[in-house]
Amino acid sequence: MQPILIQTNDALIHCLNDIAGQNHIFLDTEFIREKTYYPILCLIQIYASGDKVYLIDVLSAELDLVPFMDYLKNPNVLKVFHSGRQDIEIFYHDFGFIPMPLFDTQIAAGYLGYGDSAGFESIVKSTQDIAIDKSQQRTNWLNRPLNHKQILYAASDVYYLAPLFHILSEQLTTQNRHSWIQAELSVLTSENTYKPNIDNLLKRFKYRSNNPVQIAILYQLLDMREKIAMKQNMIRNKVLSDDVLVSICERRPQSVADLRLIKPIKSEDIAQYGQDIIQIVCNILEQPVPETPVQNTNITASQERLIGFITLYIKQISEDTHISMRILAQQNEIWDCAVTGNAAFMNDWRYELFGKNIHAIMQGKKSLAFIAGKVVLLDNVQGDL
Repeated sequence: MQPILIQTNDALIHCLNDIAGQNHIFLDTEFIREKTYYPILCLIQIYASGDKVYLIDVLSAELDLVPFMDYLKNPNVLKVFHSGRQDIEIFYHDFGFIPMPLFDTQIAAGYLGYGDSAGFESIVKSTQDIAIDKSQQRTNWLNRPLNHKQILYAASDVYYLAPLFHILSEQLTTQNRHSWIQAELSVLTSENTYKPNIDNLLKRFKYRSNNPVQIAILYQLLDMREKIAMKQNMIRNKVLSDDVLVSICERRPQSVADLRLIKPIKSEDIAQYGQDIIQIVCNILEQPVPETPVQNTNITASQERLIGFITLYIKQISEDTHISMRILAQQNEIWDCAVTGNAAFMNDWRYELFGKNIHAIMQGKKSLAFIAGKVVLLDNVQGDL
């Protein structure tokens, strides 16, 4: 492996000439995201073939990245990442496009029994028996000049990505699972993935309530905080902490005096955001509660039992196929199936794998049994039920 640090336009042009005509390139980025909403890009690693690994120093004042970005827009070159979501977010936010077509080895690994969200080092070790030095994972990539260990670590991330890609691609072909990963790759290449989604923020927020007023307030507060964090390029909790948001939802302050009674909130936060918070609370209290995503919904006892049956069966499928539960069925999909009779896994590759059997279970045509330590599917003889 021969790492080559690129800090000038001439060196970049040489790199582009060297990788021209390749069908695949292997990409990674190094960035810092400790105090900012958006990641700060520090380095782009690219590998195509042979021994040369190019490290593009995006912090170099002498470097024009436009020719490289034009190259990444080539639709005839497959761009391969491992766990590429944050890398792709950088390209989308900083340069205004998503490199396509692309492939993500972490997504592929999840469908091949390597575990949910398999780390690069662990999967390289299991597939290539190579131990990658992890000592630079927490290094400060803003520092210049880069030291020898940083350069080797950054280069390794793409150098060993190439054989990993070929190994996983062959396994996907052998197991006829290439089509299975397309839905997740489509999410990865959708611009909506990299735009704020308050519904998703609400679902992930660590606060649960069936009170529609509290949910409505939280929804508006999350929207307000997200916009401020984006505009000021700050991490969300530096704008207003989660504890503050929860306290506002529960206390429902309608004046600055009310806000001062909320212990987690700082005086400087009241000065900056107090009037906006009060306006949100008052608007919701004075009007009918607006429609917002409800976090918890009551279900019947029979639906709850059905959720248990479906979950039990899918866990067995997960064990048999070595595909994680996260990929096979999210909890909300199982809930949808039990409550509405339909779910996303009834309409894609998962339908043939297990969805049609769940449909048969719900119709009483099949049942589950526990035999020899496994959950098995049995055909129901007509008239038995």
